[in-house]
Amino acid sequence: LPRCKMEGEASASAPASLRRQRFSGFYDLKVRQDANEHDIDSTHFNSESYVQSVLKSKTLPELVQRSNELSVEIKELDSDMQMLVYENYNKFISATETIQDMKTKVDGMEGEMGRLATAVSEITESSSRINENLADRRVRIQKLNGVRR
Repeated sequence: LPRCKMEGEASASAPASLRRQRFSGFYDLKVRQDANEHDIDSTHFNSESYVQSVLKSKTLPELVQRSNELSVEIKELDSDMQMLVYENYNKFISATETIQDMKTKVDGMEGEMGRLATAVSEITESSSRINENLADRRVRIQKLNGVRR
């Protein structure tokens, strides 16, 4: 069955068309770009022209059957839309929780990085003091080593 258009989307205005293309692209739906105004899946669908055409070409039982088909289709689309909203809401909540966890971990890492920087600085200072204290001895050892050769 072809998909039915929402009531507010009867005209193929630029914003509605753009919205439809984005929606179709995101959910990998096939929307035809042809200029057939009687094709419900076309971006150029014209609801008034479609209704007039169907009223002229279909019998009353066919119209009732098509109305029933469209009602079922609308219910299915509504159910699908609710499921998509629910799934996207759950993904949004999950992403929010993940971002909060990452923020907490990064905040904790900042403190640890500060302590690490302080420790590295202390080690550097200690190494410099040790090098200064041993400089005289190192020079003497190098002189003694030179005398032996």
